[in-house]
Amino acid sequence: LYAVALGLMVVDVQSEFSTVQQAAMAEASAAGDLYRVTRGLEPAGRERLRGAIRHYVDLVIEEEWPAVRRGGSSEATWRQLDSLAAAVATYDATSPHEQLVYPQLLTDMQSLLDARRQRLFLGQQGIGGVTWGIILIGALITFGFGCVFPVKRRDVHCTLIGAMAVLFGLMGFLIISMDRPLR
Repeated sequence: LYAVALGLMVVDVQSEFSTVQQAAMAEASAAGDLYRVTRGLEPAGRERLRGAIRHYVDLVIEEEWPAVRRGGSSEATWRQLDSLAAAVATYDATSPHEQLVYPQLLTDMQSLLDARRQRLFLGQQGIGGVTWGIILIGALITFGFGCVFPVKRRDVHCTLIGAMAVLFGLMGFLIISMDRPLR
């Protein structure tokens, strides 16, 4: 019963890991979409916004990912994204073509903001202390049950308990390695 519960925990952690991967892909796609939509802007405005988008992506890769891996965050990346959002929101669409493109520019900017928030939120989530406590207590109880059964051959008994310990250890390792995926 404990092995089934632990297996379900592994499946849940794997699912959360995949969700974080999807959120990171959504953010990258939103940044790419925003970059492509700027094609419809006049050259001066296009280059200014594209430079801000490139700078944001560079900060995410070079500064934020390492900071998040350590459990922190990047204020510089937030400031750059806020600056980019302000530049998009205050962009003065002067030509009729720019006025047609501007609503899509706003939509893509909102998608980027939402995708970033989702990636950061999901990436910081993990298994709580109570759940870890239950996992450890369950392992101790399961091993305890295995140890109290009378046996005729001690070597076989130790081998089975050892195999069970290795199995639970591997499942625990898998949970730990996939918990908090951005770390």
